[in-house]
Amino acid sequence: MEIKVADIAGNKLNKEQTEALQTYFQSGGTWQDLLEMDTNDVEDIYAIGHTHYEKEEYEQALAAFSALVQINPYSSKHWIAIGATLQGQELYHDAMAAYELAETLEEQIIEPLFYSAQCAYALGNKPETRDFLKKTIFKSEQTGKGCELAEKAKLILEQIN
Repeated sequence: MEIKVADIAGNKLNKEQTEALQTYFQSGGTWQDLLEMDTNDVEDIYAIGHTHYEKEEYEQALAAFSALVQINPYSSKHWIAIGATLQGQELYHDAMAAYELAETLEEQIIEPLFYSAQCAYALGNKPETRDFLKKTIFKSEQTGKGCELAEKAKLILEQIN
């Protein structure tokens, strides 16, 4: 069955097309695949968001990164970018939620744990900070990844103990 982007945008789908689209997304389909977006196009949007983030233009960065998670909600990189942007806005609880989602999507990465520790520390929650730092170290030892962050986590843990 053919579904045209113009029909989606114009809300002109018939019942059969609507059901096909729902089934597609329920089975893990993404807008990126549906629209046949090239990886370079997605990276271009990421680069725009990153440029805004570096300039501390957090609203614009968040708009770009939010578009990316709508295009492909299964990318941990995009959720980390949202988390970092929210962290930059001092929305620490929201940032931690984005980091948690990133970690859920890709269990082998440790960056979300370390960044969550930073958020917990900013919130003045030392027990949670310690917990995230310990998890960062443990996961790094288990996966062999993120050794630099694990070393930073050890140093910070020593300082706050």
